[in-house]
Amino acid sequence: YPLVTGVQDVCSSDLAGTYATACDSDYLGGLFRTAFEKLRAQGVVPVVAAGNGGTIGAIAFPACVSNALPVAAARLDYSRLASYSNFNSQVKVVAIGGDTVGTYRTPVPCSTTTATDCWAATMGTSPATAMVSGAVAALHALQATPDAAALQSALTANQIGRAHV
Repeated sequence: YPLVTGVQDVCSSDLAGTYATACDSDYLGGLFRTAFEKLRAQGVVPVVAAGNGGTIGAIAFPACVSNALPVAAARLDYSRLASYSNFNSQVKVVAIGGDTVGTYRTPVPCSTTTATDCWAATMGTSPATAMVSGAVAALHALQATPDAAALQSALTANQIGRAHV
């Protein structure tokens, strides 16, 4: 389920394939690294889902690109990493991604024209990535000049703790 969206000054992505280390040396990884460099030069942080394979020690493509900001998912109570979330040392941000019991609900398109308040249970590193993308956008709004490094630092420098793997 490829999803790549650019909203204002945030790039959020979730594709496929897992890598234990940076994938910049792969042909496609190199292309993404170049694209992410160009985004960062414009003040855009490439926020990328780590993937939903439940793999500890590897993350999905293009989260493996060294200049991406990979996002893993935590359980709703932040007690530990979500069971489905990929994770490795490249991950610097963990956000709520939902639990396997489906208690995390997000707005969805309504199935009828008369419905106005529609929600569905969801989980995954994509919802976690959307939350981080929103945080990046909010922080970006506070900057006079776009600075991707400063935005990423604001999200990662003052971590109180890490999810228990």
